[in-house]
Amino acid sequence: MNQALTVLELAAADVLAAKSRYNELHPGLGNDFALCVDEALARIHRFPLSYAIIDLDFRRVLVRRFPFAVYFRVNRQQITVYGVFHNRQNTDAWRRRGQ
Repeated sequence: MNQALTVLELAAADVLAAKSRYNELHPGLGNDFALCVDEALARIHRFPLSYAIIDLDFRRVLVRRFPFAVYFRVNRQQITVYGVFHNRQNTDAWRRRGQ
C-alpha cells in the first residue's frame, strides 16, 4: 500500500528555519540542506516501516550530511511528519506535536 505523505506545517517551518540559518552561514548550504531533507522524505515515503520505532509509534530517519532527523508516524492511510529537528535540540517538541 502506498500511503500519502503529509508534512505538518510546523515541520515544514522547521525545515525553512534551518535552511535560512544554513544559508546565512554559507550561501547555498541551506539549499543543500533542503535537498537532503527531501531525499529523507522520499526514503520515508518509499520504505516507511523500515525505520525503527523510537518512542510509542514515532519513527525517525536521519538526514544525510546534516545533524538533523525527521520524526514521523505511519498508519494505514498516511505517513505524517511531525518535525525536523537538529540532533542536539530538545526533541520533546515532536512528541507534543503528535498528541
